[in-house]
Amino acid sequence: MGSFCICIITYYPTEAVIDRIKNVLSSWPLLIYDNTPNGSEELLKIEGLQDCNLGDGFNHGVGVALQRLMRQAETTGIEQLLYFDQDTFFSSDSLQWIEEWMQIHTKDLQKYTILNFVGNSPQRDIKSACVEGKPLLINSGSLFNVGAALKFGGHNEKYFLECVDYEFCLRVAQQGGVMGAVKGCPDLDHFIEQPLKSIDILGREYQFRFYPIPRTMSFIVTLLKLATISLILGPRKYGYIFLRNSLTHFVSQGRSLILNSLKMAWR
Repeated sequence: MGSFCICIITYYPTEAVIDRIKNVLSSWPLLIYDNTPNGSEELLKIEGLQDCNLGDGFNHGVGVALQRLMRQAETTGIEQLLYFDQDTFFSSDSLQWIEEWMQIHTKDLQKYTILNFVGNSPQRDIKSACVEGKPLLINSGSLFNVGAALKFGGHNEKYFLECVDYEFCLRVAQQGGVMGAVKGCPDLDHFIEQPLKSIDILGREYQFRFYPIPRTMSFIVTLLKLATISLILGPRKYGYIFLRNSLTHFVSQGRSLILNSLKMAWR
């Protein structure tokens, strides 16, 4: 299977995140990049974490953090890097399932630049959990083939990353890389710890997440730029995907803006 390591990027980590990190550190190799300005005091208290925390007290963003984690993995001979956002819930069962799947499919690991593990219910039998090809994958829950990812340049430090690194996925596809998803991982959930707001309208609860307008506009402009690049240079299907996603994000954030305004007005 080759050597692998779990990595997490933190930013003002909560108690739940700290507990997850302690759990991982007790049983698995771990790399942390702390984006908390001046460093998280709670992380500094964890015994044994100092040597694997690459943060320098500044918030450099996810792109920089992932690139530095990837370079550190390469330097120390780590072949596979399993990344989680700090607000992705996972358990020891999740990690054991992924590790066992990797052992079963050792020969296939080198085929993929990125493999994303997906939770579902009811859980699939691990032996029948096969890889499904995907044009885009979220970062969290993804296993990065370090050598292949860096061959394609790794994550671009100049891009502000949302949950999907659209620019990196496009670059991987343009240069012949392969991406896939594996369903069936237990206890893996990207939503239950999201900082969602809610509002009750006529007895019905609506949940939403409202991003600052400059962040939304920057994200849409970036997607439109990538859509133009992919429509010119290919693969063209990415251009259509990026255009669609920019529209759905605009609509989603428009809805969130309205709900957030109502929530503020009804306080």
